[in-house]
Amino acid sequence: MTLIKSGRLLHQYVVDVYSSIEEDRLRWHRLNQDVLRAELYSNVCDAVGKGDTDARTVGKRFILPPSFTGGPRYLIEKYHDAMAICRQFGNPDLFITMTANPNWKEIKDHLAAYGGDSPNDRPDIACRVFKMKLDQLLDDFKKGTFFAPYTAALHRIEFQKRGLPHAHILLWFGDHSRTPSPEEIDKIISAELPDKQKDPEAYELVAKHMIHGPCGLDRPQSPCMENHVCAKKFPRPFTESTSIDKSGYIIYRRRKNENANVLKDGILLDNASVIPYNIEILKKYAAHINVEWCNRTSAIKYLFKYITKGVDRATVLVEKGPDPPPSENGSDPQTSEKGKEKVKKARNEIKEYQDCRYLSACESMWRTFAYSIHKRQPSVMKLVVHLEGEHNITIKDTDNLGRVIQKPGIEKTMFTEWMVLCRTSAFARTLTYVQIPEFFTWNNSSKVWSERKRGTSIGRVVTVHPASGDRYYLRILINKVKGPRSYTELRTFNGVTYPDFKSTCCARGLLANDAEWHESMAELNTWGTPSQLREMFVTLLIYCHVANPKELWDKCWKTLSEDILYKKRKEFKHPQLEIDDAKLELYTLLELEKALRNQEHTLTDFPGMPTPDPLLLKELGNTLWQQELQYNVAEEKSRHDTQYTLLNREQLDVYQAIIESTQEDYGKLFFPYYYQAAGLPTPVSISQSI
Repeated sequence: MTLIKSGRLLHQYVVDVYSSIEEDRLRWHRLNQDVLRAELYSNVCDAVGKGDTDARTVGKRFILPPSFTGGPRYLIEKYHDAMAICRQFGNPDLFITMTANPNWKEIKDHLAAYGGDSPNDRPDIACRVFKMKLDQLLDDFKKGTFFAPYTAALHRIEFQKRGLPHAHILLWFGDHSRTPSPEEIDKIISAELPDKQKDPEAYELVAKHMIHGPCGLDRPQSPCMENHVCAKKFPRPFTESTSIDKSGYIIYRRRKNENANVLKDGILLDNASVIPYNIEILKKYAAHINVEWCNRTSAIKYLFKYITKGVDRATVLVEKGPDPPPSENGSDPQTSEKGKEKVKKARNEIKEYQDCRYLSACESMWRTFAYSIHKRQPSVMKLVVHLEGEHNITIKDTDNLGRVIQKPGIEKTMFTEWMVLCRTSAFARTLTYVQIPEFFTWNNSSKVWSERKRGTSIGRVVTVHPASGDRYYLRILINKVKGPRSYTELRTFNGVTYPDFKSTCCARGLLANDAEWHESMAELNTWGTPSQLREMFVTLLIYCHVANPKELWDKCWKTLSEDILYKKRKEFKHPQLEIDDAKLELYTLLELEKALRNQEHTLTDFPGMPTPDPLLLKELGNTLWQQELQYNVAEEKSRHDTQYTLLNREQLDVYQAIIESTQEDYGKLFFPYYYQAAGLPTPVSISQSI
């Protein structure tokens, strides 16, 4: 009891405990860098054939593998798994963020029974209660308590620096191709204060948990303020009905209601500051639970990147140190003897993971309790693909390579055993490689595919870069060919066996008219960000001999431009900026030109590729010009008609003179000047010059 009542000292204790646990796991990876090596099976066989049986002479070292929970490779794997679910079911329908409430009744009751001044003093209780609430919420989603039962779900646990855990949840309902109606969205999500008289409980919950701010002019020093603007775009504009904007974002109904307001920190806030929520969920769980509809947004990949962004880090200041002293012979110690090549330090992923690592008490307790930080349903299976005899095997530093290659099953992989399965199963011969996990399970110990008896799984074939040679063309084939029984059968088409997989792809017509490059871009688009898509496009232009780059550009430029509007809104500090397709294409070409110049190329090197007009780009970069163009024609006309009736005789003369000069293209300059006596109308005079 002394320990759990020690307040902030308990925080320090649990952080120290989990730091020791994590350091012990990292130490194992660090000390086994020289023990575990991976090498191609064929290369080990070649080494044995040459009489070289020393394992220290071959292989590459592991760094920090995906099996290390929370590491960068682990998160990349989870991101690709999430995008595989997206490929199967489309964009998720709902994005839900649930944050722990330290004032939950269960936490208060425990503190009352066992003592404690504040919920913040007991991170262990906060984590346990949050875990129970989260499990119950996910179970409610599965049963369809609040809306239709999900067909797929994914959630990720994160921890705020102040300590509270929160969960990002994505739900799929199945019918991803349908655009929801405003009525359907309003039925699930609200962004307005409930009526205080009709439903006082709902009003109190929304006022307590779902109000943003105050910020903006009411509180410019609020943490959400960046460059005098709220980073979360609050307060939001009022709107009479729910709609979907050009980017696919939902603009929720926020009606202006003088009677709907709440006093927070001495400032009166209204519907413009309400965070979208579901009232039934809010009533049951009494916590901050943000609910957003997201199945039409084009920024879905950033949503997945956001929930797999990795661990928190502390802020540090990095300063340039003094230059190293010259060596005795006067040479620079950072350069080689020949001259002038700098020594490149080897990358250490373990150190990178630990550097500036921020660990809160709640995260320490969560991880010490061995609670999961990432879950998905259905499961996703990563499917390896390799050329014949070129799969990776793991060997120890002290192994005799002759004995290694004689181990039973050393030559078996899930890829080779898929072809073995196709020899014995007629049903397997009707499936492509990526469809196999839906109907069969892989036993990694016995290295055998078995018929699935329950559940399902989504297959995800590992990505292969177009510069990988024949392995890239093998991957193209296995996505098209069903049920091959051997590598030879994969290379055979219409009774002719070809020498390599590229020739087979050509014979099947898979490479005609740049088909392989169109397919590469289409597949990358299922998980790659726009910047990664632009990098791939540049790679294809430079290294892959694209026959018709203009056709490839026309087909995929919109996916390359998905982040441009966001960047320009941030650059111009203009949240409501809209860009038409012609200008958007020019901006995207400019980004492509920058990437090509980094590779010492330019768009003019590729015949047929459009090039940005420098004069137009200069105009597009004018922030004031862009802001002046963003106006509502109907709104401005209504304002004009109202103010026109209020003009006096002198003002009307000025108006007519300016309009006449504009319509007749006289090009006159006008200098209005006026004076005003107390209580009298404002007379205006003008001087003109041509």
